[in-house]
Order: sequence, then structure tokens, then C-alpha cells
Amino acid sequence: MNKNISPVSISDLLQNIDIAFQGDLDPYLALFGFEKNTEAGRPYYFKDFNASILGIAHIDTVNPITAPQVEGDILRSTGVDDRLGLHLLLNVLQKAGCEFDILLSTDEEIGQSTAQFFKTEKKYHWIFEFDRRESGVVLYQYDNPLLRSILEAKGFEIHIGSFSDICYLEHLGVSGMNFGTGYRYEHQLKAEATLSMLQDQSNKFLQFYQDYKNIRLPHPFP
Repeated sequence: MNKNISPVSISDLLQNIDIAFQGDLDPYLALFGFEKNTEAGRPYYFKDFNASILGIAHIDTVNPITAPQVEGDILRSTGVDDRLGLHLLLNVLQKAGCEFDILLSTDEEIGQSTAQFFKTEKKYHWIFEFDRRESGVVLYQYDNPLLRSILEAKGFEIHIGSFSDICYLEHLGVSGMNFGTGYRYEHQLKAEATLSMLQDQSNKFLQFYQDYKNIRLPHPFP
């Protein structure tokens, strides 16, 4: 049974954030109960929470990860893409009441996301990640008029993007969405994220989740 949904505050976004910005996550992910799969020679991690939605993030970064530092409304770290998305999955959205399985990939930054090796017999309702600069949402090959209208009704702008993990998950047969995480200057030493933008994106997602958590959004669209 789904928990009650609670709005996300900036203090929620900052709680335990250092955990997701560690260089070596293997010990923490093992403690959290993730299974590490290396059958294809490159790892991905999966945790089944007995949910009908799949959340995705990638744990590789372009530059060595610096610890997150907060100055006013700005969070600075070279790891905002995509350790900030990982943080939302592990420490924020589930605590707000969302229920979803979690898939963590590697090698997304070189366009070879190990999400491509993920196989499951589960039938998900939809898949999502937070791995996009600033605000809005990107749909890639999952774009269709119904999905656009649903997301726009929740206040999201539809943006254009080239690639992320969900592009490799078309075989799951459901729609995928990549939400903006409030960051900019990704892949640069000056990478940063605006916390109020991340808060707004998170709370719009919670509204979307509340209304569509039990509805399958198929792909291809009929």
C-alpha cells in the first residue's frame, strides 16, 4: 500500500545528501540491499521494492566527485549529474511516499549505459529518472500526445534531449520520462544546481506520481 505523499522541502533535499556523492558506492549499495550484476562485464545495480514503477539513475560522472557545498539556493558539486538524481531516489522521493524499484547504471556518460543489460519479468506501469539539466522533462522516443498532455497538466515543460539511461529501456514496453534536476554546467568543474528548482520539480513529480502510480502508460502508444 502506498504511503501518504508529503511535499518535499529544501531541508529534505539536503538531508543525507553526502551519501550519494561518495566516490565508491559499492559498500553503501550493498548495505542498502542492491544486487550488483556484472554478467555483461560492466555493472548495474538493482533493488526490487515490490513496486510497479521503475526509477533509474547512473552513478558514473565525468569529473572526480567533489562533496556537495551549499551557498544560499545553490548546491555545488562536480557530481550533480547524476548523483543528484541518485540522491532523489535513495533519500528523498521514497521518504516522501513514492514506491518504486531502483535501477542504477554505469557508463551513461560515454553513451553506453549498462541499463541496456537490465532484464526483468516484471510489468511496470512506467519508468522515470531525474537526470536532466534545469527544469522540464525529456521524453526521447517515448514522446506521444497523451504523455505530453499528462505532464503539461502537471506544470512540466517538454524539452528536447539526446540521450540518457531510459533510451535503452524501450524493451520494457512502457513510457519513460527524464525530469530536470535543477543543475547546470554539467561535466564542468563549476557544476551546480538550484535547490528551489529541484524542489519544484520534485513536488510536481509527486503530483504526477499520486495520480498515475496505478496507471500503465504503454509504449509504443496505441
